[in-house]
Amino acid sequence: MYRCATVSHLELEQLRRIRDIVRMGHVQRIEPTTIVLDGGSVPATPTALYIDCTADGAPQRPAKPVFDADHLTLQAVRGCQQVFSAAFIAHVEFAYEDDAVKNELCTPIPHPDCDLDWMRLMHSDLGNFQRWLNDPDLTDWLSSARLNLLADLLPPLSHKPRVRERVVSMFQKRLGTAGDQLAKLLDAATATTEQR
Repeated sequence: MYRCATVSHLELEQLRRIRDIVRMGHVQRIEPTTIVLDGGSVPATPTALYIDCTADGAPQRPAKPVFDADHLTLQAVRGCQQVFSAAFIAHVEFAYEDDAVKNELCTPIPHPDCDLDWMRLMHSDLGNFQRWLNDPDLTDWLSSARLNLLADLLPPLSHKPRVRERVVSMFQKRLGTAGDQLAKLLDAATATTEQR
């Protein structure tokens, strides 16, 4: 399952050079002369480097407030956008005084670990985005942030207040509708999963 890992084109080229790929499930353990997997074992060399591509590089951790007095806990505030999330948190730290306001803007989004987590992630993403659009200064920052994957979705917002309000209102209405539909899907999927 995809868990938000990303690689550059150069890294992908290097990964494609690897020829000795074993597909026998998860690694159970690596011994000096054997790699034991779910579906069998393969010989190992003590001096070789083995890369377990089934390992979870970004495990789910309980969400906690990003801002807590003098302590800051970096977490994703947009699904699968860790670098943007760090930049966003840094901007919020600089631009706002109150920790409660900062934490409201920086609601953590846990990394996905199962299929339903993707709907949860998207639902949380939509909620965060709606909150962000409520703040005109933050919306301006989002529309110009280079790391914001969604910057192009924000139309150039007019400095005319009525035009700006109308555009943001239309955007928020659609986000709200999508969030409501996702909540219904999540409820139905969760009920089905619990019945099993």
